[in-house]
Amino acid sequence: MQSEISPIDVGSSRERAHGLAIRRAAEALLKPSPDWLVDVLSDFSWEVGSQHSIDEMSLSKEELSSLVSSAQSQTLALHDAMRGPLAGHVALQTPSMTEEFQEQLALDLQRYYNALGTTKKTMTDEKGHLKSGRGKTHLLNTKPARYVCAAIIAEAGAFLTTNRFSAPKKTAMYDSATYLWTSLLPIGGWGSSRQPSWRHYFEAAADPSLDSLRREVHRQLAIRLGDTAWRK
Repeated sequence: MQSEISPIDVGSSRERAHGLAIRRAAEALLKPSPDWLVDVLSDFSWEVGSQHSIDEMSLSKEELSSLVSSAQSQTLALHDAMRGPLAGHVALQTPSMTEEFQEQLALDLQRYYNALGTTKKTMTDEKGHLKSGRGKTHLLNTKPARYVCAAIIAEAGAFLTTNRFSAPKKTAMYDSATYLWTSLLPIGGWGSSRQPSWRHYFEAAADPSLDSLRREVHRQLAIRLGDTAWRK
């Protein structure tokens, strides 16, 4: 009789791996690490994962530039059509498409065309070439996942220092960020055989686009620490 093979609980395995990585992220900052710090880092690890998913779906600079150019061409073509003989024929066949409506539409198309031009200028240098830098684009007032990860750890470190715990060293902060990152994501382009370079991302942790995230990290840490003190 053939023996049965027990199924592997992949979900539980991943959950354990995630929990272990978070515990190590917390211990890199403060050892022994309190549960409230572990819990907050665990909660915010999903912010890193969520932003990484958004980053992966984002257009590359080349793709966005091509899309903007195409939209400009189509907008200009429709604008010119609205200014030509077509406008009068449309108004005659469809009473709701009055000349006033079409005039306003032409003005809106002109504004949209200009806005596309402004967008394109932000992506190119003086010679009209795409600016160098990261390959993907991101929305205004947002930062890629690695910046989010560094900001979470930077705020946790600042909170510990402010509340008279041992101030984490830079290397410890980098270790903590690595554990937080790998709790859900692979090292990826950094390479798996060396410590990822976090310096640039930590230097950008004070960027205004990360302010709301850092405030929320601070707030959650204060709540969890306060709850612990109250229970005692």
